[in-house]
Amino acid sequence: VLKDNIQIDGEKWAFTRDNELVFGKNYFYTKNLYIQSGKKEIGLFPMGRTGIVLDVISFNGDLINLLLRDPKFRFDGELSGQFRLNHIFKKEGFSGDLTLEPFIVNGDDHGILLVSAEGKDFKSQINTNVQIFRPGGKIEANGWVDLRENADPQKIFFFDIGVFTFPMVVLDYLVPNGISNTVGFFSGQLSFFGGKGALQLLGELVLEKAKTTIDFIGTRYGFDNQRIVFRKDMIDFTGAEIRDSLGNVAKVTGGLRHTQMKDFKLDARIQSDEFILLNTKKAENADYY
Repeated sequence: VLKDNIQIDGEKWAFTRDNELVFGKNYFYTKNLYIQSGKKEIGLFPMGRTGIVLDVISFNGDLINLLLRDPKFRFDGELSGQFRLNHIFKKEGFSGDLTLEPFIVNGDDHGILLVSAEGKDFKSQINTNVQIFRPGGKIEANGWVDLRENADPQKIFFFDIGVFTFPMVVLDYLVPNGISNTVGFFSGQLSFFGGKGALQLLGELVLEKAKTTIDFIGTRYGFDNQRIVFRKDMIDFTGAEIRDSLGNVAKVTGGLRHTQMKDFKLDARIQSDEFILLNTKKAENADYY
């Protein structure tokens, strides 16, 4: 029998009454083992004689920020999940499901995030499915994360990603110092893989009713039903038609060069009889305006 309540990091958590937690040789059992703090709840249940189920309900999505520590992203929403271990003593047979609803990224509501994972144990390859649903759009990623001790540090994960009519504002998150005020939608197939010092994003997307501002040249361009290709060191717009803010049309060769999705640099040739290529002021950059 556990106490009625405990303090965790200054927060009061209350246990349900008549709770039990029993360990024996290759045996595990719980009864009424819940703790609550406001809306938040944690429950622990038996699964057969050796398995365990952990329920986590109504936590703040800020927990994701503490784990990822990526300044480009700020997550929020209500986080709930269930995690299962078939054999608590051998630490084998892991699986889990996680939901974040609403799925808020950098203040924008993107619907619902669902994550499912399973693996032989915590030192194996974890098969993972990630889905993001919003009205009229979806992203689904299937792949794995390698937690083996002898895993290649440059091949820690691999995901095939299908994108179906999803808002292009997510590109603002990925390229925070290169583009801004992005609108429109994109669809296509991508592969995201790698590890420490070796990230790769490859594939193709089709841009629909899209507009974005290229910050360092101060111009805003539109793309409709145009194809872009993600290569090893470039987001390639070759062959795409773009429109400037006055409706002038140009054809692009090249695109945005990068180093593992960082340090973006414009490397493109734009052909048009009349087109806005630069729209900055001297106060913004005295070298070119």
